[in-house]
Amino acid sequence: MQAGDSKWNLKRLVLIGLTAIALSVTGMSLVGSFTQTQIQSRLELYQTNLLLRATGELDQPIAQAPDLEETPIALLRGQLLGDRTFNEARKQYQAFRVKAAANADQFVTTLTQPAPDEPVGDKSLFDRTGQQLRELAAVDLRLGILQARSGDSAAAVKTWQHLAQLDRPWPDAIDPQTFTTDYGLIQTDLVQLWSRSVANADGQAIEQHITQFLDGWFRDASLARLYRATGRAAELATLEADTTVRSAAIVWKLAAANLFPGLGLLVGIGGLVGLLVQRLLKGSGAILSLSSVGWSVPWGGETIWEVFVLGFFAIGQIVVPLVSSIGLQAIGLNLATATGATQAGIILLRYGLMAAGGVAVLRWAVSRFLPLPEGWFQFNWRDWRWLAWGLGGYCVALPIVIVVSLVNQSIWQGQGGSNPILSIVLENRDPVAITCFFLTASVAAPLFEETLFRGFLLPSLTRYVPTWGAIVLSSLLFALAHLSLSEILPLTALGAVLGLVYARSRNLLASILLHGLWNSGTLVSLLLLAGN
Repeated sequence: MQAGDSKWNLKRLVLIGLTAIALSVTGMSLVGSFTQTQIQSRLELYQTNLLLRATGELDQPIAQAPDLEETPIALLRGQLLGDRTFNEARKQYQAFRVKAAANADQFVTTLTQPAPDEPVGDKSLFDRTGQQLRELAAVDLRLGILQARSGDSAAAVKTWQHLAQLDRPWPDAIDPQTFTTDYGLIQTDLVQLWSRSVANADGQAIEQHITQFLDGWFRDASLARLYRATGRAAELATLEADTTVRSAAIVWKLAAANLFPGLGLLVGIGGLVGLLVQRLLKGSGAILSLSSVGWSVPWGGETIWEVFVLGFFAIGQIVVPLVSSIGLQAIGLNLATATGATQAGIILLRYGLMAAGGVAVLRWAVSRFLPLPEGWFQFNWRDWRWLAWGLGGYCVALPIVIVVSLVNQSIWQGQGGSNPILSIVLENRDPVAITCFFLTASVAAPLFEETLFRGFLLPSLTRYVPTWGAIVLSSLLFALAHLSLSEILPLTALGAVLGLVYARSRNLLASILLHGLWNSGTLVSLLLLAGN
């Protein structure tokens, strides 16, 4: 055996080993995401909270003069909210409570009956169980307020008296108050507020508990109830005035936030219909026909294998996590307790390291085939059509991904996990954190992922399958790389539009723009919801 053959076989053995590790890590991540709650469920609650604040009402409807009913803000509020906001909010919280209780029940079961590979008395499992039960208690507090607001005080009191109650008896080994004892303060206050007079109660203490455990509309509605019950007319008037002003601002913000996606959705539906009609009329000459679109691929499957195993999985799942973990330990930083700005900065740094490593491996892999045939890795700023392709692709992607997401929701029923970055975005308003999130999601991710999945993988696959097959396969791998079961279908649909845009424009700037617009829209929506 020659030395070259021995070196080649060694490289293949390394690739096989790394592939096995990458598949194991990916498989475990996907399986682990099966029991995780989708961020979409939490987003729906944030949106519900925002809509509640937009109503301009608190613990009971605020009377409006007849001549104010037809003001622009009143008309706009009616268009956006309708007259079922509180009933819909109650249903939304009841549905979320079912999911939260199921998650909490799973943690309690695991804590009391650990699996063979789960260490008994695991501190982290105990903490996570407590977190789930406290989340369930927080949902119960808010659900009770909505029940009371709709006039069902008996149901509200029952909800508050049984905070975080599961559908089965508590195991003897667990006392629920171990996890939710702090909620006893606000629990007693709410029962007192909606079941009997609190005129002689300690109003200052109740107000402190309300502001500590509640936020948004739920805080304001509870404070209004307190002020009304204790005869604090001045504070009530101030709160109602602030609520009116704030609700008007939220209504205008909601209108603005829905205007551009709404227009994009209408344009996208029209564009999608036009594409389908063109396909019927023009056949092989239509945009959706890719029979004449292709690349000259100078490398084979082994190079594709190298790039993805070394440049994406090995660096992204092994090297960068290991290096960052060692670095954080060396400086004594616990990421779980770090500030939002610090977390966002580390996420950006990690992604930058992964992208730099991935591009370096890609450059090394294709350097053996230089000069490359025409059409590879084109970033053509001068051909302004990339703007039209990117914007048009974004509009067309909207109706497609929305429909797929609705189907996806019916399949996963709120489970399947989500990108963990989304949760961090929802919890942070720091300008530095927001800037880092924007750079990661709207700049770094589109640049790297489009270069790798559309610039390299899609054309490479056309050596073995037709262009449409390459688009679908590359889109599926793009979705799987995000390591969340619930995101596979929507991201595959988005990836297909990205692939079509790139295949037709032959300019990576077009798909990068589309990808950046999509991530930016998601980020703006999260920040809007988190800010209220």
